[in-house]
Amino acid sequence: ARARSRFFVDDWGTEKRRDRLESEYLDFERQSAGEDIRDEYTYNAGRPQSAGKSDHVGVHEQSDGGYYVGLSVAVGRLTAADALELADLADKYGSGKIRLTRRQNPIVMDVPAGALDDLLAEPLLSKHTPEPNPFQRGTVACTGTVFCSLALTETKARTARMLRWL
Repeated sequence: ARARSRFFVDDWGTEKRRDRLESEYLDFERQSAGEDIRDEYTYNAGRPQSAGKSDHVGVHEQSDGGYYVGLSVAVGRLTAADALELADLADKYGSGKIRLTRRQNPIVMDVPAGALDDLLAEPLLSKHTPEPNPFQRGTVACTGTVFCSLALTETKARTARMLRWL
């Protein structure tokens, strides 16, 4: 047996799947959730909300005059050692606060303007950068065989190699 819904969609297609689910399981007319805007995603932290969604990666001014630094974690893999080092950097250069984005990228909060250059020069920020290339910025990978019994391959290291190549 296959455990994933995507195989069902691949086999039947979205229209047939939706029609079958509606005819067999719904006793009411399904309403649309609205316009599909998934393809309109833009990277725009620091711009007005009306400009679109934001991933908060990069250096951005806070309303109090300080800065926050959003880092891109390649393929979503942040080791324990890197997390501890990041916590130390947040203590050293900011308020010690770290937030996470929807994509699980860390944000170092409350960095004074005078500490920005020193923070950006830290070696960890060459690995988890606030200025990723477009491939790194938008690439995620599932956990793969390391932590998923349904996976068929190791995904994170393979995706990281592909990103370095790109």
